[in-house]
Amino acid sequence: MKKGTAISIFLILILVSWIPTISSDEPVFSTTLYVGGSGPGNYTHIQDAIDDASNGDTVFVYSGLYIGTTYVNKSINLIGEDKNNTIISKGQKDDVITITASNVFFSGFTIRFSTTHFAGCYVQGADYCIIDDNIFENSYGCGVWVTSDYNKISNNIFLNNSESGIVVAGYNNEIFNNFVANNGLYGIEVHHSSNLIYHNSFINNEINHKNHYGTSQWYNDTLNEGNFWSDYEGVDENEDGIGDTSYNIGNSDADDLYPLMNPLLPPDMNFVNQSTHDRGFPIRHALDGDWAAAQSFCLNIAQTRCEIYLRKFGSPEFNLTVELRQNHPEGLLLDTLIFTPEEIPTDWDWLNLDFEDFFVEDETEMFIVIPPAPSGVTTSFGYEWGYAFGNKYDDGSFWFTRDGGGLWRDLPTMYEFVFRTYGYT
Repeated sequence: MKKGTAISIFLILILVSWIPTISSDEPVFSTTLYVGGSGPGNYTHIQDAIDDASNGDTVFVYSGLYIGTTYVNKSINLIGEDKNNTIISKGQKDDVITITASNVFFSGFTIRFSTTHFAGCYVQGADYCIIDDNIFENSYGCGVWVTSDYNKISNNIFLNNSESGIVVAGYNNEIFNNFVANNGLYGIEVHHSSNLIYHNSFINNEINHKNHYGTSQWYNDTLNEGNFWSDYEGVDENEDGIGDTSYNIGNSDADDLYPLMNPLLPPDMNFVNQSTHDRGFPIRHALDGDWAAAQSFCLNIAQTRCEIYLRKFGSPEFNLTVELRQNHPEGLLLDTLIFTPEEIPTDWDWLNLDFEDFFVEDETEMFIVIPPAPSGVTTSFGYEWGYAFGNKYDDGSFWFTRDGGGLWRDLPTMYEFVFRTYGYT
């Protein structure tokens, strides 16, 4: 039995139940072909599995890095095991994924490094396709380029592509629930009419939108909700989450009448994941000093939360305070979390730091800071933050003080603290 067969069948049953009916000739699910993994008969290359598939089949791809251009010329379901770890990267000049068959369901991948003027995923003349829950990042061209009708582009992340995030050159396409940020040309380009675009977050793209011609609808008229635009300058006097004035699309008869005041963030993605060691740095007040610690790291777009690896020792007399600061351990304070001694484990474990979500400029240096113990502490009991040992994360470093914060010292290559970050880089 192939590895992961039971899981895959379960996933497919779920997918069958929720894939929307967008065509009268919906694909029929039959055989599942496996790529990667360790099962007998599994394919090594995605293209080989597609070539052997028939209309209605599913090609399930295990996590891994797959190099080369992929052509989907059959009405199949191409599904990755985990979008963060099932990666397709081009190996030659072309689009990374080209879809020429209608009724294709494409989900669960990270797509990288298309060539200039090419796309991470090119839907070429294929109708009724669904591009759902993928990451399109760091391409020299655009993320997705659609030249057909009645397709759905949903729940994807478009980050740091040199050209546009999404290009739509067809009619009656639905684009919703996408996170589109830091793309070098436009967040979205639309070339034709009658497309429906809503619940997307367009953030810090060189230009967030371009409507070349035609009239599309930039909001959902059932929900009376549109998109989030980082350059929207309107206000929300009644605090209902919808801007009081429309967002001008430009070169279009239809503006976004219901611009969202807050972005719709996709689920967390893990970008830093330090290895753990059950040894650490003390956070305490003792005869040899008032010890405190900080770890720096860099962001490109947004931070949602962090985790740090620590424990308490003895019976601390003070709460554990964790701060998020900018540019220095005593820099701009962005958020503060306070934990009682009862909330901190005696054994080593991860502590979730659910900081406020926020957006930053590129390569902003952030600091997780555990400040010195308050005055009046009479024992040396406290907390211990785990070491990562060595320079495990190039964009950050270990900071500490033992004089109550009067002098913070940076050890950029000797140590680091164990931490994880979740957000969008």
